[in-house]
Amino acid sequence: MDFKYVIAWVFVIIGALMTFLVKPIISKKVEDEELIEKYTYIIKTIGMWLVIIGALAIFFLGGNFGAGNQ
Repeated sequence: MDFKYVIAWVFVIIGALMTFLVKPIISKKVEDEELIEKYTYIIKTIGMWLVIIGALAIFFLGGNFGAGNQ
């Protein structure tokens, strides 16, 4: 397995975790509702771009990962 395949999947996983877990984590740390919404929007945007970059990398690298590579 090549490192370029792994980094694409890491981008997808980290981006998805950022997108889904940002609201609960930020809500615990910040009291101001306006700041919560601002930070949530920024971090979700970054997370979605990581998912898009990872998905495009997987697509352009061949897209097969797992059982088909044996």
